[in-house]
Amino acid sequence: MDMETFYNFKLINPNDKLSVFIKQTDADGTILTATQTGDKKEFSYKQLAINFLMYPLMTIKIISSIHYEALLLWKKGAIYRKRDVKLKNNLSFEEN
Repeated sequence: MDMETFYNFKLINPNDKLSVFIKQTDADGTILTATQTGDKKEFSYKQLAINFLMYPLMTIKIISSIHYEALLLWKKGAIYRKRDVKLKNNLSFEEN
């Protein structure tokens, strides 16, 4: 099964707030629309320390969640297969 889908990313008004819109489409139309909005913060050691103290276990939570879902798939009989050919660059660029 070949899935021909395309992603359209839009960044809106990156001044005080940043809004990211992602739209996934295929030949039949829109499949998924996702948005995320965030506040602009200064990139500094102080801000990194604040973020670390506010979210100290976020990385561990995310990695644990990924491995938990992999365990559920493994219990259902899914197997891990390596790629036959290693991709050098799997990024694509399309001009509109």
